[in-house]
Amino acid sequence: MASSPVLDPIFLTSTRRRAPTPPPSQPPQKRARQSPLSDAEVYLDEVKEVFSSAAYRAPIGCHEETEVPADRWASWDYAMDIEWNRFVTNIQAAGLGDDLVPELSKPSGPRDALLCCLWHYPTYRTTRRFYGQTLDPSNDCLRVQCDKILDHTNVRTQDTYPMRIAYDPKSDGPQYQKMFGDTTEKILETCEAFALEAVKSSAFTICLGKQNSILLMRELQKVEGLYLEEYRMRIPLLMYRRQVSCLVARDHGGTIRNVVFFSYHGMYFTHLVKATKEVLLLHDLIWNGVCEWSRVPVASHRHFSNFGKEVHRLGPLDIIIHHLVIEQQTGTITPHEEAIAMLQTYLEKEGLLDTIRGLDETQSVMKTVHTYMCSKGGKAVVKRLQTISDPLYKETKGKEAAAKRSQTVNDPGWKETKGKEAVAKQSQTKSDPVYKETKGKEAAAKRAQTKSDPLYKETKGKEAAAKRAETTKRSQLESWSRFYNNAEVQAFLRTPANELKYQDRQKQANIQQLGNSTDATEAIVMARRNVTKKYSVEEGGIRLVMPGVKNLNAADKAALIAKAKEQREAQQQESGE
Repeated sequence: MASSPVLDPIFLTSTRRRAPTPPPSQPPQKRARQSPLSDAEVYLDEVKEVFSSAAYRAPIGCHEETEVPADRWASWDYAMDIEWNRFVTNIQAAGLGDDLVPELSKPSGPRDALLCCLWHYPTYRTTRRFYGQTLDPSNDCLRVQCDKILDHTNVRTQDTYPMRIAYDPKSDGPQYQKMFGDTTEKILETCEAFALEAVKSSAFTICLGKQNSILLMRELQKVEGLYLEEYRMRIPLLMYRRQVSCLVARDHGGTIRNVVFFSYHGMYFTHLVKATKEVLLLHDLIWNGVCEWSRVPVASHRHFSNFGKEVHRLGPLDIIIHHLVIEQQTGTITPHEEAIAMLQTYLEKEGLLDTIRGLDETQSVMKTVHTYMCSKGGKAVVKRLQTISDPLYKETKGKEAAAKRSQTVNDPGWKETKGKEAVAKQSQTKSDPVYKETKGKEAAAKRAQTKSDPLYKETKGKEAAAKRAETTKRSQLESWSRFYNNAEVQAFLRTPANELKYQDRQKQANIQQLGNSTDATEAIVMARRNVTKKYSVEEGGIRLVMPGVKNLNAADKAALIAKAKEQREAQQQESGE
């Protein structure tokens, strides 16, 4: 089986999964393909009739409901019918109840197909619950395959576990133990053996879903006479937390027997997430390539790319994180040329291209750029804090604001314009008799209603009292704010003399919030990163309340207490207390 020269560059070096068992002394004979008619020659005429009308009856690999009786499964291939009947007998012997047999989902397509699409398990989201089939157009997930592939005549579509279950998005997969009890292990082993034979009998396989990928990689390594090679694709994406890859199974003579590609489940595109543009393009690449190799016609080469219009492209940080995970898992680093090609736009923008090209081969480009991104963000934070706490910055901003204010007020053009506008509006209003009449009536009605309404008097009184209280509280807050330096610490101070004045917890919370709105020193910033709760420290009549104060060492606490005492003494001297 020759590989495509067009797609070869997207693969990395292969990784051999299992060493082959020693070949026999005699060269193995190629296994002759068994004729599907060899089991029953007497049905030759009937089988010929089935084959001749297969394309007409099943243009997309499934029958219309009106053509198939409700009490039996559809038939496409005589060999598949024999294989399916044998499986039903085996799974009943393993412990599956007779009442669940009609709910089994039969594989669609012929037994010996060039392409096998292996799905998880069927659900009740179907118009044919009993005697159904895997390739069910009434199911949203299976519609993904129905719409991607034009003709399923040479495609075997099968569920690993053909027992129909109720899908529960909150559970971690099917709860087979609750369904089958002690017979669960035998039933699942029967299903997995049947699915493995489907993969082995097909040249190409598209394995859908995470659980299927884990199962298939494990079971193929146990097959005698086969050894696996894994080819990783040169794509900055992960699938099921692994780098995108395919499996190649060879026999003793080195001949390729099976090629397995992995794909997300149909639910990934129709229900769960909004995939990135790269993921959609990747799936079109995989399905188009597999269908071309297996000579299966494709209905839409951009079927996955058309899923959803709101997709986003991977940024440099996404690519770096993906490759850092891969480097950690594999213990290798991304080749420098590949990394530079993927991040070239960002490196040119930041002026790092020459620096990255000068790295040693043992250094990771992804890790180096990631470190640069982190340090760049840290420098921006430090610069912002330094700017805000700089007294010259405040003075400069204050002068600019004052200059702008004075320029506006002292500008004769501005005064003249505002004055003309005010005069024009006033003259227009006074000269309008309708305005005077309307305003007079409204004022008279409001005055009469107001004076005669007792609720109005009570409401106005409450509003006035609330306004007085708010003014008092604001003045208290302004007084409190002078007890600490907002640019250096995030704390507020309380003295014993003022303790009784401000017992209200809400006022303290407001004061504390006012303090927390300012930027802190580097020590306080480091403390806030690790502690979210607020603690207090009291010494010599001074109490500091701030995030992470317990994380500070004794020297920092003493410095803060001393600073607070200086502020208090300065305030007392200023007020003459």
